[in-house]
This record gives sequence, structure tokens and C-alpha cells, in this order.
Amino acid sequence: MRKIFTLIFATVLLAGCSNMMDAVLNELTDETPKNKTVEEDKEIKTVSDAEVENELIDLENPLNEREIIEKMMTKQRELKKPGFIKSEKDIGDIIIRYFTYNDTFQYSSYYDLDLGLPLISYEGGTRYDKEAMKEFKGEFVEEKKLDHDSINGVYGLYGDSYKRYEMWGESDGNIYNITLSEEEDPDNEKAIELISKSLKTEEEGAYDPLYKALNLDTENIKFPKLHEEYVELDGAAFMYMGYNEKTVQLDVQYRIGGSDTITYSVSDQELEVYEDIFKEDEVVKTPGGIEVTIYQHNERKDRIYQWTDGTHFYQIEMWIMDKSLLKANDVYAVIDSAMQDDRKFENKDIFKAINTEPALGKNEKALEKLFIKMKK
Repeated sequence: MRKIFTLIFATVLLAGCSNMMDAVLNELTDETPKNKTVEEDKEIKTVSDAEVENELIDLENPLNEREIIEKMMTKQRELKKPGFIKSEKDIGDIIIRYFTYNDTFQYSSYYDLDLGLPLISYEGGTRYDKEAMKEFKGEFVEEKKLDHDSINGVYGLYGDSYKRYEMWGESDGNIYNITLSEEEDPDNEKAIELISKSLKTEEEGAYDPLYKALNLDTENIKFPKLHEEYVELDGAAFMYMGYNEKTVQLDVQYRIGGSDTITYSVSDQELEVYEDIFKEDEVVKTPGGIEVTIYQHNERKDRIYQWTDGTHFYQIEMWIMDKSLLKANDVYAVIDSAMQDDRKFENKDIFKAINTEPALGKNEKALEKLFIKMKK
């Protein structure tokens, strides 16, 4: 029951991730993810060069996805994060998102420390502005001023029908929110205060397990070589789903011709496809010799393409509009261009942790003692 509640709690608090919603539905309905292993006798269709358009491809001067990923990772490093986290075992999920259209980003995570302790949700970034924070602060039943060196915030009992403890604060343009899953209790009020007071940057001593969890060979990640005249970058996301399969996933979203959307994913594991939504359609071999499994949406024109280069697992999810400019066969050129990609990240240090353990101060030590009391 705790596992199911945890998944629901995380999904509500980290809204915006369709993969997490699929995981929740899977837990509640006992549906088994579709087995994507291709049988040896499966018919494979070969696509010729003549069947593929290459207008979307620019091999000489393509869009630079790595630039926005580096920007996203740099921004998240500057956030004030929970200073008491010691291990990747404490993580439920982490999601980092960067939106190019308004240059905003969001870091969301939740922590499941132990039985007997409340689930902890954390969010920081520029997704919300000060006006939004004023509106959120209006939901406090009781609020107290947060005593923090650089965060202007309040904490206390929050909500109407479902009461819990929250903190909302602002520092250097970033808005912070912390939520405890449990209802009214004196220990929880003290916990939200100490958790909030522990917030610090990595430079100040916070340890973020996401770097250790980032199980991708970042030197050899491949992206498509897309033409900036036809394609726009909508954003990027990094996800660590630590509660079940401990999956790492890096997403880049593109907009084709201003309407069609492609989400390009790289993962350390095969990505799940749920047969209640998609069905396996066919297996094809691209002109470049890449074997691709295709899944068709049961009700819409949307499609999923999956393949591997032997190091990472890749996926393209196409959201097709009624009057789409994107043809299904265009995706094969996109896949082949990606598998030819030999570009590298300029700043390799963005994927490396500053600290291998947290610098524990008086707030973190007081919080440890409180957690021991709460578990009894």
C-alpha cells in the first residue's frame, strides 16, 4: 500500500511526466509492460533511400541539443537543495526540465527515507514567479517566517481538505517548495522547518545523488542532426525514476513545422511501452541499417520508434497533428542521422558531482535526531 501511495504522491507533486503517470496506472491495474524483444523469425521490412525524405536533416550545421542540456544542468547546480540527503537510496524520483520558449527550468524530486517517516517533496527553479508564489502562500492555514540566511520564505500547515506541511520561499529569482505527505503533527512541523533551513547549494555543501544515478555514457550519447530552418527545440528533461527500475532517461523535445512534436529519448534501459495505449506495428531496417521497432497508438496517429546502438536505448515518440507536415518515413532519416552523430558536450564537468557526501551542519544534525524520534 505504501508503494502505491508513494507512486501516486510522486505523480501529483511531479506533474508533467507522462512516463510516471504510466507507471502509476501500471501499479494500480497490474498491467504488464509490453515485451519489446523481437522474435528471431520476425519479419523485418527494409526501407530504401528512395522512400525517405531528408529535408529535416542538416549534417553540416545541425541544431545543438547539447547546448540546452548543458544550460539545464548548470542552472540546476546553482539551486539550493536539501542538505541532509546522503545517498541515492533516499531518492524516489528526480526530474529536471528546461523550457526554451521562456527560458525557465524546474527541478523536482521526492525522497522516501524510511518507514515511519513522511514522504518529502522538493521543487526549485523558475517555473513559478513571485506572483504565483503569493497565490500559493494564500493556502496556508498557519504560517511561520522561515529563518534562513538567503531564502525569503514561510512554512506551516497548508491546504484545505487535505492538510499537510509546506514551505514556499524565494531566493535569487528561484522559487522553492517543500511538502511533507503527512497531516498535522508537531514533529512534522519541526521537520519541515529543519528541512527548509538545510537548503544550500552544492558549492555550500549539498550532496546531490543524481550525478551518481546518471548511468549514461554522456561521451557517446547520440542526437539527430536536424535542420534549424524546419525544426525548433522546445526543451529538454532529465529523469531518474528510482523507486522501481532505477531508470535514467534524457529527453529532448522538438517541434516540426510549428505543430508536430517529436520527443527524442535516451536511456540506460529499454523504455516501456504499454499495450493498452500502443500496439507493436512492424519492425523495419532503415537505409542506414538500423533495426527499429515501431508501435502505433490504438486511437490516434501517434507512433513510437525504438532502437539501440549497443550502448544506449533510444526512442522517438511522434505526436501527429491532423494536418501533419511530418511523414512517417521522415523519421528513418532522423534515426540514421543520429546514429552518425559524433559531436560531444563542451562542458563535461556538468555531469560530475561537486561533493561525494553532504557537509552536515547543525540543522542537518538536528533533523537526523528528529527522524530517529519520529521512527519510534
